[in-house]
Amino acid sequence: NLEEGVVVEGERMSASAVRLLKRGNNAWLEVVLEEGKNRQVRRMFESIGHPVMRLKRTRIGMLSIGELKPGEARRLTKAEVEALRKQAFDQKRKASKRVGAKQ
Repeated sequence: NLEEGVVVEGERMSASAVRLLKRGNNAWLEVVLEEGKNRQVRRMFESIGHPVMRLKRTRIGMLSIGELKPGEARRLTKAEVEALRKQAFDQKRKASKRVGAKQ
């Protein structure tokens, strides 16, 4: 179960949520990660014998791709920029607390 976690190359990885969108030989799944590691989705699925043929990111944090087509871009709103700054600050603070706790 990917939500409970799998060990890949000695590293424990898990998904926050996995939802089946389409059944069949070419199944589609929605995978939610809290913090994605390098090629995490591909590595997790490979470890359970299901290679990923195509991967599409639909959201990063609170930013949704929406109707943007590949190669398109849009300007972030002031609210989005502030939310991203807050999120980055919070993550940095949490990381520094973890480092301090290990010492």
